[in-house]
Amino acid sequence: MSLSRYLGHGPGKLGLEFREYSIQIIQCGFSFSAVLIFVRFFDNMSVFGNLGEVVTILRLMIYESSDILIIYFWSAAGAGTAFAGLLAANANDPQFFARPCWYGVRTILGDFDLLSVYSTLGDSYEPHGGILGGAAVILLWVYAFMATIYIVNLMIAIMTSSYERVQGNAIVFRRFRQVGHVYEYKDLRSPLPPPFNIFYFIVRFSWWVVSCLRKAVGEEQEEQIRGFKDYLWVATAEQLWKSEAAARDRYLADPDQDGERYLRQVAEVKADTKLLASTVVKNHEYSVGRFERIERDLKKLIDASGIGGGGGGGGRGGSTPSPQDDMSRAAYAMPNRLGKLN
Repeated sequence: MSLSRYLGHGPGKLGLEFREYSIQIIQCGFSFSAVLIFVRFFDNMSVFGNLGEVVTILRLMIYESSDILIIYFWSAAGAGTAFAGLLAANANDPQFFARPCWYGVRTILGDFDLLSVYSTLGDSYEPHGGILGGAAVILLWVYAFMATIYIVNLMIAIMTSSYERVQGNAIVFRRFRQVGHVYEYKDLRSPLPPPFNIFYFIVRFSWWVVSCLRKAVGEEQEEQIRGFKDYLWVATAEQLWKSEAAARDRYLADPDQDGERYLRQVAEVKADTKLLASTVVKNHEYSVGRFERIERDLKKLIDASGIGGGGGGGGRGGSTPSPQDDMSRAAYAMPNRLGKLN
């Protein structure tokens, strides 16, 4: 392509054609800028109640469905290449966006134009074959089924989860969005509206030149602190919200939950105390039983030894020794007399 195709073939046509192209470019720029301005104003409208929630959900849906869009357009490019490969000789539509390479993109938006497929890839160019049209219809049906059933339902599932998550925490998301607005209008935009902001840019450019000169001579430059709040993306805001919720659940528990926890702990202490008391009672009964058994065995031993028998005389004046006296002195018993204890 040469420049003369757009600017004219001679000096006489140069000015007129250049003016026509300039007007068309200006009109296209105005159209795109008008759409962007109205879309951009949605972000400013998000400070209101329900509208802000809807705008936040829309932003999050666009952010989280970006991977699905990549899959969409990559598969559309592959399908468009396949359709372009089915073209017969010299069979192409003079309209650029009506050509078979755009069938994949049109299928994403729900366009299933069989007549266009047959007219471009069918028997009108190959009357004796007719194979290309059938192959194109099958390929178009397979891609349309995959794009409108699988990929669309996957995108709907992702958007539904985003909607539920944002609606459950709408207040938190709106607060972060308001902080983002304050950050934008305070630190990211010039203080003067157009066209007066040219003076602001001149001052900033002059300050930038001075800063570069100061760096060149080796002077230290103070760290520039911009704004009072860093910009938070949605994913970062969600992570901070989860951390805050976990800390709140750990350190600022609900009083009702504290009461239930207190009652549960009291019940556990009571159960442990009851178990300990029963263990102590059992140990006491076991110890008392052992002492009673020892006492009975000692009594049997005393009775079997004959220490308490009625012997008299001696230096004791015929007095009968008590069992305590018998226990306090050594005594010997024959082994055959202790047989009854076994």
